[in-house]
Amino acid sequence: MIPEISAAIRSISGALDLSKRLVEVTQKGENVEVVNMAIDIKVELAEAKSILANLTIENAELKLENFELRQKLQELENQQSETLIFKDGLYYTESEDVPFCVGCYDNNKKVIRVNPMSPMMAQIGKYECPVCKTVYQ
Repeated sequence: MIPEISAAIRSISGALDLSKRLVEVTQKGENVEVVNMAIDIKVELAEAKSILANLTIENAELKLENFELRQKLQELENQQSETLIFKDGLYYTESEDVPFCVGCYDNNKKVIRVNPMSPMMAQIGKYECPVCKTVYQ
């Protein structure tokens, strides 16, 4: 998108330069050169107009895509929040009895399964989050 904007700016700058020259030539009375410069200005401005039109379309498409993705994200977040149940200090889904980390979900909206601690570590806790390392009883 940046190269297209630069190209449009160059076209507009070129058209402005040509218009300045056109004024100078017009004052001198050179008709053939005036016509050629007017044609060049039209071409430069048409190119700039085309580039800006394409950028406007691309911008609208990106805005629509952004809106749709935000809606999908909101739907997914709503689904997750509806299906997680808090019990015994952990989150669970209605369909599974596998716990998820409370800290990761509450702070970052990430649903992270906690891992069972080894029997040797059972004195410390029952589960540990692989991401934030929180230990749960």
